Amino acid sequence: MTRVERVLLGTALGDSLGLVFEGLSASRVAKFSPVPLRQRLFLGRGALSDDTLQSVFVAQAIRHHPDDPAAAARFLGRRLRRWFWTLPPGIGLSTAKACLGLTVGIQNSGVPSAGNGSAMRSAVVGVMIDDPDARDAMVETLSRITHTHPAAILGAQLVAFAAACGDPLVFDELAPSRYPSWDFSASFRSRGPTGYVVETVQAALAVWRTHPRDAVAAIEAAVRLGGDTDSVAAIVGGLVGAGAEVSATPELTSWIGWPQANELLSDSVPWGRVHLAHALTLPVVLGHGFRRMLPPYG
Repeated sequence: MTRVERVLLGTALGDSLGLVFEGLSASRVAKFSPVPLRQRLFLGRGALSDDTLQSVFVAQAIRHHPDDPAAAARFLGRRLRRWFWTLPPGIGLSTAKACLGLTVGIQNSGVPSAGNGSAMRSAVVGVMIDDPDARDAMVETLSRITHTHPAAILGAQLVAFAAACGDPLVFDELAPSRYPSWDFSASFRSRGPTGYVVETVQAALAVWRTHPRDAVAAIEAAVRLGGDTDSVAAIVGGLVGAGAEVSATPELTSWIGWPQANELLSDSVPWGRVHLAHALTLPVVLGHGFRRMLPPYG
């Protein structure tokens, strides 16, 4: 399995396992899932959110235009615009605004949000572009499609750099001098990191340092933080995959829709399947949302 495939598999695994707990506090996550994590959205299967699909789109964009960030951004923009009209459930507000802008032909579609939308899809860039300056340029250009806030761009660059390092010890030695404006001492809320990019990235890095070579253990630790569980766990899974094999049982890699685990390196998108998966999962996601309004509370 290549590094790119491992990163995408780790991203998908974290995304799908974390999705059902998104927005819950750490204490409620523990009460909802007191045993090891499993796919539990519908009949033992999970679902993927935009964390995975956007990461796959980024990988496609770089394969088509590895040395041309502007062309890669146009490619990604077309993918995001088409994906937006498959009506994905749970899309982030900033990404939705950007996709609306792309739909009406606005070139500078990104919004000045410090959300984690660009960070969650950037680990794969780290294992596809070796040159650090070229990698940062690619991340910035792709980030600006949806998020233009300097913190959002820097957080995405940091995730890509961590993936390129593949080892938290190497990252901790090199990152502070390369990204001196990042607050490496920042923390996150005790109830769990929010969608603010600094909290998301700091949480993901903390978990990665603790479980650098065990994707399942790292993802479980990320989910049990609570908060924006799918994005943090997706980033963590991608970072572990950048430096180690991703070993997961078939039950853990069972999710609804596209891409399946063996389709992560696909160079095309079966839009009909994507649209059907979103239509089928929407009532399930809504039902699960209503279920979370009931006990146990935390």
